[in-house]
Amino acid sequence: MTGADVPGTDRTWRFLVVGCGSMGRRRIRHARGVAGARVAVYDRRADRMDEVGRMFDGLEPLAGIEAFGPFRPDAVFICVPPADHELYIDWATGADVHFMVEQPISHRLASLDRIMRDVERRRLIAHVSNNHRFSAEIAAMKQVIESGELGPLLTVLVERGEWLPDWHPYEPYTDYYPSKRSMGGGLDAICDFAWLRYLFGMPKASKSLYSRKSTLDIDTYDIAQFLFDFEPGPQVVLHTDMLQRPYAGQVKLVFEGGVLTHTAPAPVVKLYSARTRSWRDIALDDGRRDHGSMQGKENFNFVEPMYEADSRFFLDRLFRNDPSTDSLADGIASLRVIHPLVNGV
Repeated sequence: MTGADVPGTDRTWRFLVVGCGSMGRRRIRHARGVAGARVAVYDRRADRMDEVGRMFDGLEPLAGIEAFGPFRPDAVFICVPPADHELYIDWATGADVHFMVEQPISHRLASLDRIMRDVERRRLIAHVSNNHRFSAEIAAMKQVIESGELGPLLTVLVERGEWLPDWHPYEPYTDYYPSKRSMGGGLDAICDFAWLRYLFGMPKASKSLYSRKSTLDIDTYDIAQFLFDFEPGPQVVLHTDMLQRPYAGQVKLVFEGGVLTHTAPAPVVKLYSARTRSWRDIALDDGRRDHGSMQGKENFNFVEPMYEADSRFFLDRLFRNDPSTDSLADGIASLRVIHPLVNGV
C-alpha cells in the first residue's frame, strides 16, 4: 500500500472525527487540508472539544453519539482509546458509514470476526491505521531488500523507547491510554509489528517477555521484548519501552553482505556494503519540512508525513469507492498475534 494523492471532487465531503487528542487533531488537519471536507468532532472530554475548537476554525461540535446520525457523515475517523474503538465501529457499521480506526482495531479479540462480517455485508470502506507502512524509511528498507544488493536478509533489530510522560507532554501521562489496561493500553507494539509484517509476512514463531520496572503509575508494562521468526525471512528482535530519555527509534537490518541502519529522526538511511567496505547514505525525501511538530514536542515533525500518507490512502479509497478488506484483514491479523503475546495466553 502507498499513500496515493486524493483525486479532485466537486462535492463537499462530511467527515466526523471522534476523539480530539493528538491523533484526532492530525485527522482533522488531514480531512480539512487534503480533502477540504466539512468536519464535525466529538470527544467525551469537554476540555478537548474546547481546545480543538480554538485550534481549528469552522469545526462542528457534536453533543454525543446521538448527534452523529443527524450530521450525516460520509466517513468517521475513530481516534479514541482502543477500549472504545468497538463502540464507534459498531455505530459506523450500523449506520452504513465508512471508517478509519487507529491501531489496534480493538483491545480484545472477541468481536473481530463480527466486525469483518459487518463490513463485508455492507460493503463499507474500512481502514486500520498503519502509519509506519507509509514512512519513507520503511520504503527505503523495502527497496534495498527487494534489490538484493546486500544479499539475503538474516536478522533485524528494532528499538523503540520513550519516557511515557514525554509521549504527550501537554497532559498527565495517567490520562493517556498506554498507562491503563482499562483504556486498552499495552498493545502499542502492534504499530511496529504491522510494518514488520508488511515487509516479511506472517511470522512462523513468536515469543515475548514483558515487565514493569519503573515507578510510573501504570498497570501496563513499561518494557516488552518480542522475538519473531519469519520463515522464509529474518529473525526479528523488537524492543519497546516507556523509559528512555531521549526518544530512541533505531532499526538495523543485517544482510549476508552488509547492514542497513536508521536512527530517528535522521533524514537518511545508512547502508554498509561488506564487498566495498564502505558506507553510503540514502536520503529520505519525506516532506517533513512542510509539517510542524505535535504540541509540546519540538523537532518531532519527522513522524507527520507518514500520518498524512496514511489518511491519504484511506481518502483515496473512499473517493474511488474501493471496499476491499485488505487493510481490515491486515489489522485483525496483526492483533491476533500481538494480543496473546502481551496477555500471557
